[in-house]
Amino acid sequence: MEALREWMARNIAQLLFLSFYFLTVVLGNLLYASPAGRWLITADGLPADSLSFDTTFTFGFWVLLLMPLVLVPVGVWILRPVMQRFVIGAIVRLVPDFRRTDYLIAFAAVVSFVAYALWRTEAFTLVGNAMDAKQAIQARFILQGRLSFAEKIAIHSLLPFMSFYAIAAAIKTGERLWFVLSVLTVATTCTALVAINMKWPVLVFYMGAIAGIFMFSKKWPYLKAVLGGIGLVVFYFVISTYVFRWVPQDVAVQHSFDNSRGADLHPSLDYSALAESSFYSAPFLVIHAVNRMAISYPYYYKIFTDEGPVCGTLIQTYIPGKKPCAPTFLVYSRIFPDDGYAGRGSAPAAPQITAYAQQGWVGAVVGVLFVALVLAAFSAIPLSAGPMAAAFSIIGATVGYHYSQLPLEGPITYDHGVLWPFLLVIIYALSRYSMAAAHGRRTA
Repeated sequence: MEALREWMARNIAQLLFLSFYFLTVVLGNLLYASPAGRWLITADGLPADSLSFDTTFTFGFWVLLLMPLVLVPVGVWILRPVMQRFVIGAIVRLVPDFRRTDYLIAFAAVVSFVAYALWRTEAFTLVGNAMDAKQAIQARFILQGRLSFAEKIAIHSLLPFMSFYAIAAAIKTGERLWFVLSVLTVATTCTALVAINMKWPVLVFYMGAIAGIFMFSKKWPYLKAVLGGIGLVVFYFVISTYVFRWVPQDVAVQHSFDNSRGADLHPSLDYSALAESSFYSAPFLVIHAVNRMAISYPYYYKIFTDEGPVCGTLIQTYIPGKKPCAPTFLVYSRIFPDDGYAGRGSAPAAPQITAYAQQGWVGAVVGVLFVALVLAAFSAIPLSAGPMAAAFSIIGATVGYHYSQLPLEGPITYDHGVLWPFLLVIIYALSRYSMAAAHGRRTA
């Protein structure tokens, strides 16, 4: 069992990519091809037009959909030893672990920046005053507009990284301080992510924490993973019910009963009602989870097979300049032309699907190979290395998930991207080496 756990831990990034890609994209489209397909879509309140597209369920449709399940494992197997020998091994040897004082200073700086961002944008008031699903979605868009990109990086990328580091350090060192810090950082990160009223970031963070505990725990890793997985499913039902406001709230109005005069609404959540509503909403939420990513794929294949790269080619996408459109927004507007969220609502897709929209079959192959390269890099991190390397192994688990949902650049340069903690660590390493060199000159 330990050998199996070690193999799974080393390959956690690609295992989660393949698992979530199958569950969130492939499974839905397999079911759409069955007699239950129309019911599955309409039960979620979605349009079933895609079932009648002349491109749906064709040979090319299935090839594009299924190619990552074959090419990514082969690509990772080929590229891992190359990445380990020429790239990852050198980085792991050069980058130091955090000293306790340095970690505390960095964590305090990130938390202070996040706290200021949430205060500046009035996040708790804005989200807390949302009374129904429409208001909650609108509050989310307003809040995302108020937050700067740097603030989003701190919330979505740096806080989770600091938590993953504390988890890894607690398990690897066994020191009480790190266990306390792991609890503190996890609670802080969850609070910040819930405050922005988005369910998937906090779910992905929770999944990463479970993956880290499974990868590095010295006792009962499988039991912890099973219990964590059950908790993740329950948490998905609860946080979704909260985010969609599918639970009655008692509302107290302060300052004035005339809300047009600017009175603040302060809804108080009935937790027993939240639990009950989560239970009864579970079947719909399961259907929604199947449809959430899968529904957009037939539209991607139809639009960009018939119309070509109308949003620009792969090269045009990654060079400066105004783009004619973005595939994610174009596809959303085709699925939901009249819901009022055109230009804001997005329908992202996995790398080979988005790259197909930009460069046809050549783009699709490039997308799959790029994913294999990134996942091979994470699988090349030695599990026996220190907490810093372990923290990035845990990040690899979240990157694997994100690659099941997002285009090539998403898990790297978006606000939750791996680039930002990597830059933080590089800056930290350079400062350590600079101080050591300066100290050496003074003592020489």
